[in-house]
Amino acid sequence: MQFDERTERNIGTLNKNAQSWARAFMQKVLESGKLPDGWSCRIISGNRTWSEQEALWAQGRTKPGAKVTNARGGQSNHNFGIAWDIGLFHGGRYNPPGAMAVYRALGAIGKEMGLAWGGDWKRMPDVPHFEVPTTYSLAEKRAFILAGGVVPVLPYGQPNPSDKPDPLHVVKIEENGFPLDIPARLIEGQTWVALRPFVDHFGGSVTSIRGGGRAAIFSVAFDGRVANLAGRIDDTVGMVKFADINAVLDWAFTYRAGVLNVHTGNGGKA
Repeated sequence: MQFDERTERNIGTLNKNAQSWARAFMQKVLESGKLPDGWSCRIISGNRTWSEQEALWAQGRTKPGAKVTNARGGQSNHNFGIAWDIGLFHGGRYNPPGAMAVYRALGAIGKEMGLAWGGDWKRMPDVPHFEVPTTYSLAEKRAFILAGGVVPVLPYGQPNPSDKPDPLHVVKIEENGFPLDIPARLIEGQTWVALRPFVDHFGGSVTSIRGGGRAAIFSVAFDGRVANLAGRIDDTVGMVKFADINAVLDWAFTYRAGVLNVHTGNGGKA
């Protein structure tokens, strides 16, 4: 389905896979019956450069105008090509009376698809804003862009195999006997863990990402110790071998019946 010229132009600025989400969203909006007679919905903003984002942030702070965003350059998902803003029009008027109720109805459509909606934000809600979900942190997304790549997201409608992994290959992670919500699985006989939730839980950080696919390199830091770990990006999730990350941490661990119990000496965490 082709949309209006402005919408098509802004969709074209997005990450290739994010474009499929934006197109599916617009089609659902047009087929939903949620637009009052004579109203139109257009995508009025897609990808932004970091300098464009910085200029928006300055509005209402160091430049005239009202504040429109809390995100500086490199802090918005618009800067990563996975977010867009819509606008409502009637009779040539932008945001006609009654627009807020329509934005809320369209927000519900986006959320039902699995999109994140800016209307749910506690600070400075942004009802025209939609973004494609991703498991990556802000630092990881910045690293992808700074390395000349894109933030990996799945196309709309493609199931994520990690949502329903083969139970024979799932590994459960524990710390001192307490279960942790850290995805992990066996790949060719070795335990691989989802890097970001692992380092978030254990107080580390991912400082950079290079490459992608089956040849990604993650730089991680723990208590002043920095290491480059070879890993992979599966369905937008960065994975590394537990053995490699534990070479940095040097923790004792036990493995039995699909449960990897890491002994950190911290007394356990609920």
